[in-house]
This record gives sequence, structure tokens and C-alpha cells, in this order.
Amino acid sequence: FARVDVAFDDARHASSGATATVAVVAASGTLLVANVGDSRAIVCCDANGEPVAATRDHVAADPDEAARIEGLGGRVEQGRVPRVEGKIAVTRSVGNRDLDPYLSAAPDVFVGDLAEQPTWRFLVVATDGLWDTMSSGEVSRFAEMKLAGRRGDDAFQDV
Repeated sequence: FARVDVAFDDARHASSGATATVAVVAASGTLLVANVGDSRAIVCCDANGEPVAATRDHVAADPDEAARIEGLGGRVEQGRVPRVEGKIAVTRSVGNRDLDPYLSAAPDVFVGDLAEQPTWRFLVVATDGLWDTMSSGEVSRFAEMKLAGRRGDDAFQDV
């Protein structure tokens, strides 16, 4: 994440940036998921059939993230969607130099041992375009239905 973040150091890209979620399955069977921003990953599913959050959204509405921003001397403008310095809803990203030092490229990292989690069948990684319209549970159920061979329209009827 830090190496990608440095690529935005050019002044031409001062207000450019992106959220990111990366997932890797190591040869040992360990699942590693890292993210900055509001792109999200879920593992499906736990023993009760519920999705497991592999990421945490880094947004100004999160009290811990807002406190981090304010602790650095920044401000979180409240409103329908809280925003850092009134500009952006995410509190972590790569790039966005115009909001240094408030936005961080430091990811949260999730580690899971696939051998110890036999109910984990698949991983869904998506941007806020999906997560703003469907809950993790809805996405998980839809994916399960698609994997079972149901057509999209039929699967959506039950979500």
C-alpha cells in the first residue's frame, strides 16, 4: 500500500486517490486481506451461515476514524455523509495528497487459516458501489444462490 501511495506524489495527482482491497491465499492456506477505504471483503460463511467481515470500512462516520483525523488536527464535517475536511468520506486511501496528513495509506489486515474454517467457501471483494446498495448478508445469499445454479433474476427474488 505504501509503494502505491508514493506513486501519487506527483503534483499532477494531488487530488487523485483510490480505495483498495487486496486478498491473497498463501501456500500455507492462510487467507490475508488488507484494505484502505470503503471497498470491502467478506468471507462466506461462518458455521451459522453468516458472512465474516474480512475488512473494516475506513470512513469519517466511524468514531475511531473521526477521532484519528481530529487527533491529527483535521476536521470531520458532519452531514448526511460525514467528510474529512468537507471533501471526502473515506479516511484511508492511496493518494489524495491534498488531504495529507489526515488520510492514511496504512491498511487494516485480516488473517484467517482456511484449514481451521471449513465453512469458508468463497470470498467477495467489491467497492462501495455494491456495499452501498446491498448488505453483506444479501451479497452472501445472492452469491450462494448463483453458485447453486440459480439465475440472477430468480436469485434476487429471495434476497
